[in-house]
Amino acid sequence: MKISGGKKLFTLYKKDLAASKFETLLILGFITVGNLFLLYKAQTSWPLDMSMALSTLFLGFVPLFTFFKAFNFIREEWKENTIYFMMSLPTTGNTIFLSKFLAMLTQFFILEITAVVFIAIFMLMNPGMQQVWEAIRDVSNMGQIVWEFSKIGVIASLSFSMVIITAFFSSVVGKLFKRFSGLITFIVFIAMNVISTKSITKIIELINRGGLNPYIQKEMMVEGTTVFVQVLPNSIFVPTIILTAIVSVLVFLATATIYDRKVEL
Repeated sequence: MKISGGKKLFTLYKKDLAASKFETLLILGFITVGNLFLLYKAQTSWPLDMSMALSTLFLGFVPLFTFFKAFNFIREEWKENTIYFMMSLPTTGNTIFLSKFLAMLTQFFILEITAVVFIAIFMLMNPGMQQVWEAIRDVSNMGQIVWEFSKIGVIASLSFSMVIITAFFSSVVGKLFKRFSGLITFIVFIAMNVISTKSITKIIELINRGGLNPYIQKEMMVEGTTVFVQVLPNSIFVPTIILTAIVSVLVFLATATIYDRKVEL
């Protein structure tokens, strides 16, 4: 009976999640215990702002950890000799890397959401936030503000995904060389990011007829007062997400192709 591609992907995805279960729980415990300690200190001896600032370090640690883990994926496969098993499976590099990518994103969101929850607790503890919540309730353009922040979130998520995929690609290319594999991986990663970023930026500039400032000013009402805020126009937002997605897919396919055809045991 032939196993469908979707079932293969889900099986590998579960395997990758199970393999990182202990690691996830360890970091989750580290974030939780660390933030509980900061909450205790904030209520006893430390300034609240200081504890909150230290809590943001956990928020920044998660993407940094995921970034380095992406580089270690290929190295760990060789180190633990699981590469022989992976390459003997009746599946392609597309499925292998996609399952790893999805498992890493799952781990990332679990850890990042936990860190964000503690940041929110610190914010709620701040007496000055009461004025902020009251101002938010009076904003007549709340939908527009949420939309603008959503744009930033979408671009940041796609950009982070592209960086992870580029790390996969760089690691695979590095494995094609017996010597200086780590150095080659680093050079390829930097070069790919520079090329992709400059290419996307250049195309967007051409679409917008050479415009260099991606933001425009827009009037919004806050507590009955007109304020001017900078928003990201759709002429920048839409091409950015489309081009970033296209580049990510192309790099991903190149990674899987090299892995299938060029990487030797």
